[in-house]
Amino acid sequence: CDAVCDGNPSTMCGGNTKSSIFGMHECANTAADLGEAQAKMKEASGELSALEAKVGGAAKRMQETADLYQAMMGKAGDPVAADLFQTAKVYAGELEKAAAEAKKETTAMDELKATGSGLQGKDFSKSEDARSAEAAIEDMEKATTAAVASSEGLEELAQASAPTLDGAEGASKQYYPAMYFVDKEFKDVPSTCGGTPAEKPLIGTMDTCARACDNDIHECVGFSFFPMKAGRSRQVQGQGGRGGRIHTMFLQLAEASQQAAGEGVCFLFSKMMSTTYYTKCETPTTGAPVDVSKVQCLVKFAEFEGVTLKPDPSGKCDICLKDATKADRCLV
Repeated sequence: CDAVCDGNPSTMCGGNTKSSIFGMHECANTAADLGEAQAKMKEASGELSALEAKVGGAAKRMQETADLYQAMMGKAGDPVAADLFQTAKVYAGELEKAAAEAKKETTAMDELKATGSGLQGKDFSKSEDARSAEAAIEDMEKATTAAVASSEGLEELAQASAPTLDGAEGASKQYYPAMYFVDKEFKDVPSTCGGTPAEKPLIGTMDTCARACDNDIHECVGFSFFPMKAGRSRQVQGQGGRGGRIHTMFLQLAEASQQAAGEGVCFLFSKMMSTTYYTKCETPTTGAPVDVSKVQCLVKFAEFEGVTLKPDPSGKCDICLKDATKADRCLV
């Protein structure tokens, strides 16, 4: 720069001729940078893939359970419970969509991984190879950043839809059947309920649902629990032993992706509005796809101790149920 600035001769503002500028690349680090980008992307991809499987599994289990109960409750003449499972279907669709988007990301990262593998052993002192590696590194870094953000969102969905909660064991002992506060004669029969939702539907054991309700301390007062369809045995044949001997293995499989014992779908409520209780269910119910004795409307004992939830025709009882329907039949 040899030309002074107009109005300020003490400062240089360029020159009268053009200069050629060359960029220098530290080629020796390209291979290391590529390896580092691949390693970070692999870690992010693995975490996202695990969450995608968890959320996708939750979506599948919720959808299958909703299909089962919506039909069952419709036949049982319980439209309130059937409508609950319509909301579960909608939520399952949201989970499925989120899992599918994550799958697209992991697939794209697999392709980038293949690109990176194809660049291994290249001579990065050659400008063409160096540019290809730099482009791949940039794409990997962008994909890694996006995957980390997606993992955060999926982790929230996973925890909301199928939570793992500390202190869940035994939490349901603090919850009593709603019928205990309506008519104790029917406190042990299967029951469903409706009301104002406190949270999205979730998958978990009865203890997990109770703990989730506890955690929503300012909103949740009870929940309606529906056990999932029991696991089934599937016979699998495979090669094993010397000489290719065929052996048979029996694997206990959950109805949907390693279902935990006692799992179900539950709906948390901030206000209980109605219940339907079934007085003609045998224990056990022969041929039923689920354990109907576990279909329960439960409320937090501490919230209703010493009061009644029996519907009040006068309408003066704010906490009382609006309806308590006695069904002289079973729900299956």
